[in-house]
Parts: sequence; C-alpha cells; structure tokens
Amino acid sequence: TPEDIVIVAAIPDDQMQSIKQNTLFQNIDIVKGDYFNEGVLKRANVKDAAKILILADDNKTLSPNEVDSRTVMAAMTIESIAKDVFVVAELIDSKFAPYLQMAKVDEIIMSREYGRHLIANACLSTGISHVVHDLLDVTNNTGITTKEIPENLVGRSFAEVSMHFKLSDHAIMIGILENT
Repeated sequence: TPEDIVIVAAIPDDQMQSIKQNTLFQNIDIVKGDYFNEGVLKRANVKDAAKILILADDNKTLSPNEVDSRTVMAAMTIESIAKDVFVVAELIDSKFAPYLQMAKVDEIIMSREYGRHLIANACLSTGISHVVHDLLDVTNNTGITTKEIPENLVGRSFAEVSMHFKLSDHAIMIGILENT
C-alpha cells in the first residue's frame, strides 16, 4: 500500500508538492535528501524496511559513472545500517556490478543493457517487444512472478512442475530458481 512506501529523493519543495498532489502518491512518505547519505537513510528508517530499491539517478547533470557511483555508495551505506534487508539496485554500467556484490546487493538490474538487448531482439524476432511490454506493463493483467514449488513436486521433472502450474494457476512456467 502507499503507506508502506518511503521515497528518498533530493528534490525541490515545489516538485515534492506536485508529487503529493497526485492521489496515487498522497500517502507515500517522501524523505528529502541524498539517497546515499547515512543520516537521510536513517531518517527513512531503512533498517526496518522489507525491501529497498535503489534507482539510478536520472539527474541530467551527472555522468553515468557518477550516477552508478552514487548507487554503489547508497548500497554500501544501506549495508552498514541494515544488513538483512533485501536490496535491488539499478546500474547503468555493468563495471560497477562487483562493487554492488561487495555491498551484498541481492539483485542488480542492468537497465541500459536490458533495453539494448530488447532492441536487438525486436529486430531479430518480430513481436518480442510486444510480449515483453505486456509482461512488464503494470496496467496489464499479465506478469512474471516467483512461486514456491509444492513439496510433493520437489525433485520432479520440469515438465511435471510446469503442468501443475498450468492446470492450477493457468500459468506458464519459464524456469526454476534453485537455492533461493
């Protein structure tokens, strides 16, 4: 729910008021300040968060290296405050991924690489961008999710587990994550 969301951003007051006027965001808490600053993150209560998402800063005055450096600083600061919180971080350049791994980030999103890969696939396989769009569109009724495998299916073949989800949930299984 919106009450469960906290946004940390260094935005001007007028921009914050504009965000708060949107009914979708009225109940979201916004903590003003740099998202990599320890004091700001403590004010946002990151130690009690269920999950944290660090988005690449779209500040046009910063270079891609500066944006990714800030993401790494935020991840390292969060790790020092909230060691057990699940953290997802977006990077522009994959050369920064080892630093996020050292900061124990759970998932790394390579937004620019995904976009380029999608563009390449759209050229090679007609219609693939429509499928990806439908899967990622928040207004669409489709999506990608993870589900627990029922105990009685552990150790069974991919086909058997896939058939279970097709019949029980009308879902198409695309893979199995092991030891997660």
